[in-house]
Amino acid sequence: MAIVSISRIQVRRGKKNTSTGFPQLASGEFGWAIDTQELYIGNGSVSEGSPYVGNTKLLSEHDDIFALANNYTYRDGTFIQTGDTENSPIQRTLQDRLDDRVSIRSFGATGDGSDQTAALQRAIDQLFLNTDKLNPRARQVLHIEAGTYNISDTIYLPPYTVIKGAGEEKTVITKTNSGAAFKTINSSSTPGSYANDTTEANATTTGNQAQYIELSGLSINTTVSSDQGIILQNCKNSTFRDITITGSFSNGDSSYSENDVGIQMTIVGTLGSAGTSDNYFENINIKNYSYAVQSKFDVENNLWHKCKFNNVGYGFEFGAGSNLASSGERTGPSNNTISMSEFNDIDRHGIWISNGENNLSSGNRFILVGNNGGNENLAEYAVINFVKVGNISKNDYFGRTESLSYNQGFLTESYIPEVSGETFVDQDYVNKISLVQYTDPVVVLRLPVENKKAFRLEYMYISNTTNGMRQGTMSLVINPDTAEDPAGQISLVDDYDFVGDPLIDEYLTFSAELKSYNDVGTLDTLEMSVLNLNNDGSTSDSAEFYWTVHTKIG
Repeated sequence: MAIVSISRIQVRRGKKNTSTGFPQLASGEFGWAIDTQELYIGNGSVSEGSPYVGNTKLLSEHDDIFALANNYTYRDGTFIQTGDTENSPIQRTLQDRLDDRVSIRSFGATGDGSDQTAALQRAIDQLFLNTDKLNPRARQVLHIEAGTYNISDTIYLPPYTVIKGAGEEKTVITKTNSGAAFKTINSSSTPGSYANDTTEANATTTGNQAQYIELSGLSINTTVSSDQGIILQNCKNSTFRDITITGSFSNGDSSYSENDVGIQMTIVGTLGSAGTSDNYFENINIKNYSYAVQSKFDVENNLWHKCKFNNVGYGFEFGAGSNLASSGERTGPSNNTISMSEFNDIDRHGIWISNGENNLSSGNRFILVGNNGGNENLAEYAVINFVKVGNISKNDYFGRTESLSYNQGFLTESYIPEVSGETFVDQDYVNKISLVQYTDPVVVLRLPVENKKAFRLEYMYISNTTNGMRQGTMSLVINPDTAEDPAGQISLVDDYDFVGDPLIDEYLTFSAELKSYNDVGTLDTLEMSVLNLNNDGSTSDSAEFYWTVHTKIG
């Protein structure tokens, strides 16, 4: 039978915050608190099976669910004791639990490709400037979810800013007009007013300088030439990890802008001694800039590890233009380390240090560097150029070496050195060529000579057809300035140990000669020739020759 009418159901009603408050309801009885707009039902008696006598509140559209959810326990306390005892778990409100993680979406940034400048800067200002800056509990981590976040102004990063994206090419921040994408500032800044370090009131000191900043898991794009991806201004003890920084430079561009930089490191202000130092960079991929990393200032003790530099004019430019009489530029960059990183398609120098000492390049790979967009046999610039004495290349790998040192197709090309300047170079990777019987001296390998040098070749010769093997150290001292006395240009000493047929020991000899393959007629290449008369009477020699090169440049 269809229901055609319903009688009005009456429930108890009254005011919760008046007199003795809301009364105890009978079992199953409803009660409505008029003043607070809350609905209750009576629990019933314990004899009826109720766990306790009282009223149970029912949720309505007027309830704040976060205020009610005050019994969150990590993993519901299952198998994990969160409190002092198993029966006293730590309980928190859902509001507290959600506030543990700060999302950029809580500040209005959606990542939909529209301009997100205001929301991004508002989030940073409120979390890292408009807080108790000296209280570690007030410091947060800002998460930027996957999406495209266009920005039309520089985003300023005060001390203790920590931003974590969803990953490279997932969280993408694109600067749509001129100016740096990110820049560090000191803590004297306030929301909307960022310290420029030019007055005593907002000068950067060791106490207020940018520090303990972290950026990770995002991509930064600049779309206008002559712009910086990140400016680290008076920044120390900060970490940058898993970031791709992309500009608009193309290999072979005829001009290089000093402000077209992936990461620019600066020191400003004369008050205090705040520098840019002790920063750590890991898995940073910088591409399409005139300069990947640049600084003329006294930046120190910064470390780049497992980074990539692709399609740029210069990799690192340190100390060019330093005014050694100016504050913050007394020495140029010093004590910095670049390790286990890859340099690919670099027009000019992969590392160029004009001023600054004790910088170390270690275990890096340089492929197609210094060729101005050409192949390895078309070298125009040194891969590493240490203008200032005291910098080191150790165990770096150079793709140029095979092409210009022992590739038989390029033995008439001018050998532009892998490393130039006043330094010692250890190339610990092993080179290999095959030798046969040579009745006349034949050029088998070459070394670059642009000034006075000393080479040490540690080598091993292993014959595959005759009973002979030797290992030794070949020392060469080169002085190309003694052109009037060619015999005095080269000293070659071959100190080795031999095992096998004693006659074979005498068959293998090396000689060296300086040659010029450049356009100006100066001696630029050392040619190493081998005479190998090794023949057992029936079979010509077939051998392998292995070597490493260690260079001292004066």
